[in-house]
Amino acid sequence: MMRQLCLSAAIGAALAAPAAALTAQGCAEATVTPWGWEDRHRDLGHGSAFFEEWAVAQSVQYTRSVLIHCASGQALVAFSGTNDLNGKLDYVAAQDAVLQVFQAAADAPEVVTFADIAGELAGIEIDSRVEVPEAETCACALFYPDQRGPRPAFEAAQ
Repeated sequence: MMRQLCLSAAIGAALAAPAAALTAQGCAEATVTPWGWEDRHRDLGHGSAFFEEWAVAQSVQYTRSVLIHCASGQALVAFSGTNDLNGKLDYVAAQDAVLQVFQAAADAPEVVTFADIAGELAGIEIDSRVEVPEAETCACALFYPDQRGPRPAFEAAQ
């Protein structure tokens, strides 16, 4: 499996059925589960999308910022913060910094790998790792429905 990824690579993929009337707000609503949700879905260009995953456990809110290359299905997940739900909002700056790093990588004229991006994140003390979701994400269904490849199509949370 490919460990590094060129964000600007043009990777051919099997055509997927278009996501009917999907919107960023629709993705936020379609991903709500009893333990978490997604939000801030954005198209970063070149087949890459961004979203944040939020989860709550024992009065602590956890946030993961996700950069996904839709054709390959590989995602770089940055652990961008926690909030104790008692008014502590220090994670907001970290989330914004992660989004800036992801957007700069997507906009770069040269080849940028997930390893390069992970290095940038480590430089601002943000942990990250590469993951491969089993199915298409809502962000990819929204922005790049034709790049799903062999993965199962996105399905809204029940």
